Amino acid sequence: MKKYLYTAEQRQALNIVWNAAGRYDYNPPFVAYNPHGVPEFYLNFVVGLSDKWFDTEKLFDFFESYAGTAHQKVFDNITWLALENSLYEKELPHRPALKIMRENHALGFFREESTMSRQEWMAKNNLLYSLLSERWASVLGRKGPVLSPREKGLAKRLKAGGGLSTDGILDLMRAILKDYFLFSRFKGLPNALKFHFKGKLADLLARFASAEIVRTDTLEIRSSQGKPGGSSSGRNFSKRRKSESKNEMEACFGRSLYSPTEQAVLEHSLCTDGDSGRHLWFARGVPDSRSAKTPDAKAIAVNAEKQYQKNRSYYAAYSGRNSSTIRHLKAQITGALSQHAEPVPIASRSGRLSAGRVWRGTVLHSSCVFERRMTEPQPDFSVLLLLDASASRLESQEVIASQAYMISESLRLCRIPVEVDAFRSLRGFTVFQILKSYREGNSLGVFRYFSSGWNRDGLALKAAGVRLKASGTGSRILLVLTDASPNDAEPVSPYGNRPLPLDYSGSAGIEETAREIKALRSKNVQASAIFLGEDSEAKNAEKIYSGNFVRIHRSDEISKAVGRLLKDNISSLY
Repeated sequence: MKKYLYTAEQRQALNIVWNAAGRYDYNPPFVAYNPHGVPEFYLNFVVGLSDKWFDTEKLFDFFESYAGTAHQKVFDNITWLALENSLYEKELPHRPALKIMRENHALGFFREESTMSRQEWMAKNNLLYSLLSERWASVLGRKGPVLSPREKGLAKRLKAGGGLSTDGILDLMRAILKDYFLFSRFKGLPNALKFHFKGKLADLLARFASAEIVRTDTLEIRSSQGKPGGSSSGRNFSKRRKSESKNEMEACFGRSLYSPTEQAVLEHSLCTDGDSGRHLWFARGVPDSRSAKTPDAKAIAVNAEKQYQKNRSYYAAYSGRNSSTIRHLKAQITGALSQHAEPVPIASRSGRLSAGRVWRGTVLHSSCVFERRMTEPQPDFSVLLLLDASASRLESQEVIASQAYMISESLRLCRIPVEVDAFRSLRGFTVFQILKSYREGNSLGVFRYFSSGWNRDGLALKAAGVRLKASGTGSRILLVLTDASPNDAEPVSPYGNRPLPLDYSGSAGIEETAREIKALRSKNVQASAIFLGEDSEAKNAEKIYSGNFVRIHRSDEISKAVGRLLKDNISSLY
């Protein structure tokens, strides 16, 4: 998924959090931005420290215990105020520079305040404004605002000491919420976490100083007008939550094609090296809002159903041109096959007498006891069409669905077994959604294509090997519709000569993807790409596919460009 859709700022914020936490497999419940969308260094550092010093699972559960209530924004803010002071005192002896970081943040608060009127600040929340002003003024040794007795008492209790344990600080926060907000209706553990990005950078769920503390996303599908979220899962989740992630994959995309044992074997063999700790999900299900069991699954289903109708309508609007494209592409494929076709014997009423058919003349009174040799294309290979279904394709869903349908139908009409799969990464799972299987008699399922999540291209290519084998043919062609911009929330795990995790984007993501293309080709798979990206990403396609790709700008270029690509692949097979 393109960085400009899931912004570089969000990824930068995560890197700050990971640095403070001391590990890259931590998925924070919050990240922080200043009002201009720039990651706020100190607050993100505090978020990372919360994983270092406290029990992350218990913190997650506490934030969820009041999620959805009218006071959620205020509760989030004052909880982080308590956590900030306690974490500062815990970390300072080990990191003296933290004092300067904290003071710089306090100065930034008052600089930002100076650009707004007091009325604007107070309009956000009078209580929070007072508490934040008092906190950062005390950090700088300045005289703070005039506080009411209630505010003074609350500000004092929020200066949680560094000696508090996880249970201690959570007990303190429950007491504060009860004493100052008369709130005690804490919910039990939820069935699933529901932290979502919404809006321009996100649905801003809380304001912490002059920065935005944003709850991070788990699973989300957006309309073309929406902005991206992403997915997060990691080893910090308990087995309970890993199980919930699997349940959510099933709720959104249907049951896995493979049994739990088969699934475990596949992950053990494929989720290795840089993909260590990741998961796979192969499904043929169609999201159904009527049977959705979770809010996230329902959101996925509703939007998927809307996109299906959009895809069908878009194709119908250009049906004449599209039918012509299918005919031309079919002709090109047939021509490529004919160049390598072997003469085959067929029954005939004239020609050379066939000893094996003579009996049919006397017993069945058939006149077709002769045979002629005709050159007729007999495809003995299959094609897997793999579609990038990450959120980077949000603006192109209808176009991609139409293009994939035309390619699939052209191959099917030439009697070439073809499967069309969409892949995306969500919650640490690379999901393979089978839109059209090798044995289906039409390609209508391709219109079920929709975009969401990330794209871990390297792992998707490993998984593609599993589906290529399912064709049952000896020779196989892989066509990938892609923007050649691999990007995933989960890092490249350390392996080989790499002692540290790497961001799964840029050169690292390209290297991982190119490695898997090379591995497929070593197994006699003709792997190539149909590039749908921007000019700036064309060099990525070159690096990954070593020049074995074609670029399409418009749908009317399919017959010529894809026809040439298939012709080259078919020639290579023979």
